[in-house]
Parts: sequence; C-alpha cells; structure tokens
Amino acid sequence: MNIMDYAQNLLNYAKEMSRLDQKLAKKYIKSAITLLKKKTINVPNEWKIYYCKKCFYVLNPNNTKFRTHNKKLTIKCNNCGNIKRKILKK
Repeated sequence: MNIMDYAQNLLNYAKEMSRLDQKLAKKYIKSAITLLKKKTINVPNEWKIYYCKKCFYVLNPNNTKFRTHNKKLTIKCNNCGNIKRKILKK
C-alpha cells in the first residue's frame, strides 16, 4: 500500500465519519494532508472539494452552501465562513 492509497483511505473514512463524529473526521483529514505534505506530494484537485482548507471540516450539503453564478461554483463552509471558488467547465 503506497502513500496515496493510505491517504485516500483516510479521506474515505473521514467522509463516512462526518455523519457520526465531525472531530474524528477532521483528524482523519488533517493526518491525510500532513502525510502527503511530508512526502512532498500535492493534494489532488478532486480531493479538495471534500473538505474546508481553513478548518478541515468535511463539506456536505448539510453544512455547506453551494451556489453557481456565471459559470463559477462557490462553496461556503458554514463552520468557519471560508469561501472556495471553482470555475466550471463549458
């Protein structure tokens, strides 16, 4: 099992645990990101939509506001108020 697989497993555990225990989910996300940073591996872009970069909160429709405007996706974390913006493909 390589490092990317281990980090992917931690992210999947965090998604599952976010329904039950948000603190444990935060811990899983932090450990996956620190593991990747120690080995100088960038976090893949498809992973970045699953957590808040500021508070490491697992983003799901219950605790997040999603908005589309002018081909841009705006994601707002209700925990810390951090805003992410992504450009949508044509």
